[in-house]
Order: sequence, then C-alpha cells, then structure tokens
Amino acid sequence: WLVILGLFGLYARQVEETGVLGLIGFILVFITTASLAGLIYFEAFIQPVLAVEAPEFVEGVFAGESLGGALDVILPPTGLLFILGWLLFGISIIRAGILPRWAAVLALIGAVPLGIPPLLPLIIVKIGGVVFGLGLVWLGYALWSEKPATATTAAM
Repeated sequence: WLVILGLFGLYARQVEETGVLGLIGFILVFITTASLAGLIYFEAFIQPVLAVEAPEFVEGVFAGESLGGALDVILPPTGLLFILGWLLFGISIIRAGILPRWAAVLALIGAVPLGIPPLLPLIIVKIGGVVFGLGLVWLGYALWSEKPATATTAAM
C-alpha cells in the first residue's frame, strides 16, 4: 500500500507540470495498481500456504492455466490499463523534468511484463517486477530526498 501513497506524492509534486496527460495517467495507474495489489498480496502470502494445502492448484497457475471465474475476465483489461496508465504517467514524469527521467523509464519498462503476465514466461514477469520496483524506489527516493525551498531562496 505504500506504492498507492507514493503515487499521490509523485503526482502532487509535479501536478502543474504534468497537465492532463499526467492526470489521466495517474488515475489509470492508481486504479489499476490498487486493483492488482490484492493479487500481489495473494501471490506473496496466500499462494505459499496453498502450495502446501493444494499443490495442484498452484502448479496449474504456474503452468498458465486459468485462474477461473471473474479473474479471467478482469485481469487482462486491468493489465492493459496498467500498462497504458504507466505509459501516460511515465511520459508525463519524463516531460515534467522534475524527477529523474531514467527512474520513470525503468518503471515504464518494468510495467509492461507486469501487465501481461500470461503471455510471458514467469522469469520475464519477475524480472519486470524487479525493474519496475527499482524505478519506483528511485522515484520515491528522489521525491523524499528533495530539498524544500527556504523562504530566502523562494523570495529570490
């Protein structure tokens, strides 16, 4: 959930510079990241327990079988909107020129395999997750370590 809070900080820091493109990207990124957060928690905390209790289910998921029900309907468009959102938001970050451009590029590159995991080998999705995470950490660090303007510097 820290990512969700961090998104607000990233957008708020450059709201004027990113314009409508940044707003649309932020809305898409926020909604899809919040939607996918449940799946990420499932993979991190519930799936290991299921691997012990129902190994055939977990093996089926890793083999690319259907998750079943609403997930098969919701995940593909959510993944595509996730990619589109990061494309728009990342481009707006790059164009704003306030936060590190290469951090936004890393997030963009990593978002693609995260948005289309059924079409790629699991290792590519995991590498994409690492690249995406590095981009977010870099953006967050840049945001957090930014020096606030003092009253005397602002007056000049």
